[in-house]
Amino acid sequence: MHQPHRTTRVLSCLRHSSTFARLLAAAMILTLALPAVPTAAQSLNTPLLTDPGLNSNSQPLLPFLQNTLDRWMQENAALVIGVQADGVMPDEGDGMLAIYQTVFVSSQVRQRIDVSALSTAIDSGTVAAFAMGRVNASFDGAVGGVAVTAYDASEVALAVLAPTYTFDGDNATWQPAASVLMLPVGTRYVEHEFQFSNANLPPIETAYGDRAGLMLSHRVLAALVHLNAQTMLEATASGYRMIQADLGLDAASTCTWSGTFDESGWSSSISGVIHGQPFTLDYSGSSEELPSDEFEVSFAAEGFRGVAPITIEGTATYQKDPVTNLYVSMQYDDQGSLGDDGGPVPRFNWLRSAAEGLAGGIVGGVVGGLIGGFMGAGQGAVLGIATGILLSEAAFHSARGMEPDPPTPPDIPDILGWAETDRTISANQLLTIVGGDGSMTANLENVVYLEGTWAEGTATGTGFTDAPTSGGSIDSLRVAKGNGSEIDLSWLPSCASSDDDFSVYEGSLGSLPTYDHGAVVCSTGGAIDISVAPAADSSYYLVTPGDTMIEGSYGRDGSGAERPQGAGACAVQVPTACP
Repeated sequence: MHQPHRTTRVLSCLRHSSTFARLLAAAMILTLALPAVPTAAQSLNTPLLTDPGLNSNSQPLLPFLQNTLDRWMQENAALVIGVQADGVMPDEGDGMLAIYQTVFVSSQVRQRIDVSALSTAIDSGTVAAFAMGRVNASFDGAVGGVAVTAYDASEVALAVLAPTYTFDGDNATWQPAASVLMLPVGTRYVEHEFQFSNANLPPIETAYGDRAGLMLSHRVLAALVHLNAQTMLEATASGYRMIQADLGLDAASTCTWSGTFDESGWSSSISGVIHGQPFTLDYSGSSEELPSDEFEVSFAAEGFRGVAPITIEGTATYQKDPVTNLYVSMQYDDQGSLGDDGGPVPRFNWLRSAAEGLAGGIVGGVVGGLIGGFMGAGQGAVLGIATGILLSEAAFHSARGMEPDPPTPPDIPDILGWAETDRTISANQLLTIVGGDGSMTANLENVVYLEGTWAEGTATGTGFTDAPTSGGSIDSLRVAKGNGSEIDLSWLPSCASSDDDFSVYEGSLGSLPTYDHGAVVCSTGGAIDISVAPAADSSYYLVTPGDTMIEGSYGRDGSGAERPQGAGACAVQVPTACP
């Protein structure tokens, strides 16, 4: 998606126009004001807006100058339903705002919320308002954004933040807009507002707004401190997980961990027992802001499992959106080695790559160095404000005694929706949270967990490995000639009822009896047949059953021994004997 550019000249005009409108509104509020009634049960980190999607079940838009709480009020805008004549369609639900041009007057849509129920937290001076939305237009040059304003008990404006964006003119893309405002002591009302500048809105054109959000949350950490804390948590969880990748997940494994972090780097230590052997890992990470407007964190770790040495090194590079000044994605890479129990000879080497979308977006210094709310660029809905959540779509390759082939970095995954923060994540994903309540958690593939607390640059916690399901084996693998040069493979379902997917491996007959099979496909989608293009050399094929996190048996050779797991295996192997 084309990134819009910052437009400081129009920002000035828009703020002046908006200020004028507010002064006019203030004069009329004297006669229109309604009694201030706090909204129903409010708490930090919960959505505050009524009808944030501006859908067909919305209450009618009221005149902009009417002082009514919990309702959308408009100036030169309308609620429209479905696809419009210019091809723009709602980003969420069936409705959206349509913003029209009128001379010398900004087009605005606002909703004011009574937050006096949260006065104790607000008056501590640590609460921020996170306002967000999506904007769109079918022509280049439209200017607008999302503003947030804090009012006192008499509804006098105490502070306002109104950044603007220039739209890209692609009506198929909705661009994120966000504002993060530290609430002054005495704030009792907070207002979300879509603003559009008519100076850049031709009379025959229309701009749009949708998917609004407003939430209050404690400030968590300065942005760069948070990035180091986030990397510390992720790297520590990843190392704990990868040590078990070759050994097999150990449901009896538990650990303790601790760390320190600031703007320049971090350190952490983790220790526990895996399959009856003690393990320790000590990490050290350092960070720097790059000229490319990225933030890079480099780290390394050393430790042991029993007498087997462990070494890890890696980087996490965070990318910032130059318009919103938010860190919106991260590329994570690490490589490691687990030595043999009898000495330093590598038993297991790995390379891991992950492309990650950041939600609960991390806001840069221009808007206060806070953790803020953000809708990942084109990737999904608003998520978990002020929690700093990462979703990592990871790929890793492993090998015994040699360096594995590097995995192809995956695409940035979709970010979870607002109401999905407690959703079980899928295989190969990592969910990490640095919460405003002083909590830290990491969930890697629903099998490895870290839990802890942080305060003033330090963190401590515990971890454990969940009991994985186990995979069975398949029978009656058949090969038949397919279309053209392809061959058709088919097999019977797994002997384990929990297996609902299959992986297919191919190896060279010339390698036998030592085996060299590698993955052809890691998922058949549950199908028990597949067509493949065979390698030029004579090949053999193996099919493993499993689910999204584990795979079962590769079958047994002529001597009755289990065949080895394939290079670059699709999942952790947890086989079970079937009747």
